[in-house]
Amino acid sequence: MNNKAINKQIRKISNSNSLLLLIFLAVTTVGSYLLKTLIVKSKYGSIWQNPKFTYALTYFAVYLILIPLLLLIFSKTAGKRENLTYKSIFRKSERSFGWCFKWVAITIGVSQLLGIISNLIIGVFVQDSQSSGIDSLITSENDILGMVMYFIPTALMAPFFEELFFRASLFRNTEAMGQWFAVIVTGLSFGLWHTNNSQFVMATFCGMFLCIIYIKTNSIWVCMVTHLINNLLSFLIVLSKIFIGDILNSQDSEFVIHAMFTKHTAISIIYCLAILITLIFIVAGPILLIVQLIRKRKNLSLDKGRFQIGTLRKTAVYFSAPLTIAAFILMILLTVVTRIS
Repeated sequence: MNNKAINKQIRKISNSNSLLLLIFLAVTTVGSYLLKTLIVKSKYGSIWQNPKFTYALTYFAVYLILIPLLLLIFSKTAGKRENLTYKSIFRKSERSFGWCFKWVAITIGVSQLLGIISNLIIGVFVQDSQSSGIDSLITSENDILGMVMYFIPTALMAPFFEELFFRASLFRNTEAMGQWFAVIVTGLSFGLWHTNNSQFVMATFCGMFLCIIYIKTNSIWVCMVTHLINNLLSFLIVLSKIFIGDILNSQDSEFVIHAMFTKHTAISIIYCLAILITLIFIVAGPILLIVQLIRKRKNLSLDKGRFQIGTLRKTAVYFSAPLTIAAFILMILLTVVTRIS
């Protein structure tokens, strides 16, 4: 195969991935603008003034309509061309439970640690108090509806549909260019796709490790479970902090502990457990990764793909595709200007 033919195939892979990303960004951006317009123009007491309704509408539309539509487009285009069926990914893991648990710890621990470090650095330069809007969904400890509206998309839908979109679609389509190349590009796309700088680093590395898990297990289920555990821990911590409230802002640790376990006993237990489990992952994950790199480095050797060309040239050609240029510029701009505290 001559250089011109190789470049054409690489750009075709690149454009097919970026087309899906651009469709997602375009639909969500326009949809967000229309929703905000409806909220501003709607009268007091309107259903559009209900944050639970608008939150549920947004995320249910994304996970139950938009992403399935993108998966259908992929299956009829790049998936059909490369013979990438979704049926083949739902299989039992080829690795043991111990191996899977180890990489769950590595994925969550390392990505969470790097996310914390990056946010500390960002916090030095960016001082704001913009909230994620989640607290507006939960108005009291007994607000079960608000809790459910946040739990379903965050902890259940996201791990399932995002893994199908990124690992089962974009990653597998890029795999022909070499698995390490696909791991890095898909992870970077996953990080930028979140379009906020506070999640970028954590999501990027989490996305990379999830790609490695998929390669080694040959099963999407392990990726989904890892993603679910990570999101569930974050969900429990955020939700618990909302319920506990201003108590956590006190500098008196004795008062904080007494008030937490007196006024919010059950929630405080959940909060402490979620924090403890996350800290265990943060400590264990990097250690396990270092051991893996030292003792079992050969196990991380991956397929080089069908394009036997240099990495720099491969990268240059991939990112020279018109749709990819547009998608990454847009995602970078949105990531830079958006912060979710």
